[in-house]
Amino acid sequence: RLGERLQLLADETDAAAVRAEARELLDACAADPCSATVPRVTLTLLEAAGGLDEPTVREALGHAVPAATWLDAWLRAGRWPDPDRADRLPKYLGRLFAAAATAAARFGLAAEARPLAEFLARRAGADAAVRAGLTRAAGAVFRAFRKLGFASETATILDQLDPTRGDWPADAPLPPSRLGLAVGWFAGGDEDAATRLLDDARRRLLFAERQGDGRDRTELAIGYADALGFAPPRIALGRLEELFQLLDRVTTTGTTNRYYTLKPLELIDAVVRAVVTDEFSLSPAVRGWLADDEFLIRRRVHRDVAAALRGEGE
Repeated sequence: RLGERLQLLADETDAAAVRAEARELLDACAADPCSATVPRVTLTLLEAAGGLDEPTVREALGHAVPAATWLDAWLRAGRWPDPDRADRLPKYLGRLFAAAATAAARFGLAAEARPLAEFLARRAGADAAVRAGLTRAAGAVFRAFRKLGFASETATILDQLDPTRGDWPADAPLPPSRLGLAVGWFAGGDEDAATRLLDDARRRLLFAERQGDGRDRTELAIGYADALGFAPPRIALGRLEELFQLLDRVTTTGTTNRYYTLKPLELIDAVVRAVVTDEFSLSPAVRGWLADDEFLIRRRVHRDVAAALRGEGE
């Protein structure tokens, strides 16, 4: 029944109903905090954070670390075969990390997100599932961490996820999710490490002998275009144009083909989003200054709002 409620919440469009149901679900987590409730409720609420108010998101963020810790126990209690369970854990962890970081950045909740950042900094090197999940969600997580001012946590996590600083064996397949680390290196100010990752992806996509199936190459192209949105324009502009000139066919098969081909649109969407954001036109130094200013302004706004609410309560 909890699964049905969560599905209805994810599909609900009425904001008042979403907030009322979210409140009841958080109360249920507080009454019975366990692996059967906290991971599922927390993930659903954080992924629906755009329709929630700030206090609800703040409380949900407080469950993020317990949810990550209990996810494996919840999966083990399910009916999935062991191979499916092993694949689902990094997948769900990645969704949880991305949703929590994005929600915290949306509302400027740096203090509430810091326990998660510290958890990732501790576990990224030692826990294979956490490392795999974080690599899947690297782009979203590091974008959010930059906005929240988590520079030291970002550096610690990147040192564990990518100790070679962008190097990857030439004869090993390059996972598309690895390009999210380029976003982290750009956000952390190490342009050389990020460029090594981009160079490797560029070589495999455009110049090396074709390896892997079309789906893997398409995902790599989308990840490459997305990461270029964080590269300086002097690096990115020519590469984005080159991508359309030299990339061979992307995946055009799937259930959407009766109406449209999805993957080419996803690639175009990644390129457009890359070039229309402020990230694309600003240098790493300016991004750092703006991130620091944004963090200070958000903290000041939330402090003033909290003071005003306390005054009204009196």
